Amino acid sequence: MEITASRLRVLGHPVRLRIMRALDERRATVPQLATELGAPEVAVAAHVRLLHRAGILARVDGVGPPAFQLCDWPSLWMVDQLARRLREQTLTESDPATDIADDEDPDEGFTCR
Repeated sequence: MEITASRLRVLGHPVRLRIMRALDERRATVPQLATELGAPEVAVAAHVRLLHRAGILARVDGVGPPAFQLCDWPSLWMVDQLARRLREQTLTESDPATDIADDEDPDEGFTCR
């Protein structure tokens, strides 16, 4: 469970999520990411370093500065699924029939296939 919590902490920052999305289908250097995200290069470098240490990004060495690419697609998939679920909940929030009481288990009887 601690590994899961640790991974969620790494994924829990909006800049890191944007970096993962930017690297979904390509590789990029830190300066390229900083320009694309409109964020300071030093901040992007720190986030990339953390994602790399967590095994979410892979470093690709070549000519010039190192590039990074996404290598943990399940983490991105998980974030996308959570975002989709939250959007759906937001759309149905005003419907009293979909509200879950505090003492109810929302996953009771749910199986994932």
